[in-house]
This record gives sequence, structure tokens and C-alpha cells, in this order.
Amino acid sequence: MAQSLPTRELNALRGLFDKVQFSADEVVALDYRVIRRLPGVGPKGIENIRHWLEAQGLYPENWPHNGSAAHRSRHHSRIEAAIRLLEDHGYEVVPPAPRP
Repeated sequence: MAQSLPTRELNALRGLFDKVQFSADEVVALDYRVIRRLPGVGPKGIENIRHWLEAQGLYPENWPHNGSAAHRSRHHSRIEAAIRLLEDHGYEVVPPAPRP
């Protein structure tokens, strides 16, 4: 069953479970934070794992809907925090001019 995963994700999950064979049920039961910290697996790899699970008819409930969306949300929060900091210190933050 795990053969349809790309090699990088397959090997990362094998290392996590410390066994060669594992089931999609074992993977879907993992917390997203565990998946996110797999060595060598980034946002694209997480999406590969998600698509593999969905192909098995499993939908991880404890994972964000889209890993890259979670990154964008964190990035947006940091930008908002930076803007607040600048405004708190008397700076005026204006939106960028539209591109031609």
C-alpha cells in the first residue's frame, strides 16, 4: 500500500515507525506536528502524504486543510505584527503602489 508514496516520504515514515511496512491508518492517526517535523519532508512532501491518504479514502482530521495555507497564515501574522510594531513607534505604513 505504501508503494505509491514518493521515496523520500516513504523513507521518512519508515524511519518514524521504525519498520518497513506501515498502514495508511497508522499515518492518518499521527498528529500533524509529527508529520511536519519528519526529516527531509517539507510542505510539498506533506501534501504528497495527504494525497496518498486521500487516495486510500482517509482524510486526516487533525491536519490543517492545506500546509502551504498554514505557512501563509503564519507569514501574514508576522507581517501584521511588524506593521503594529512600526505603527506603535510612530511610523506610517502604507500599502505598496499598484504595479503597472
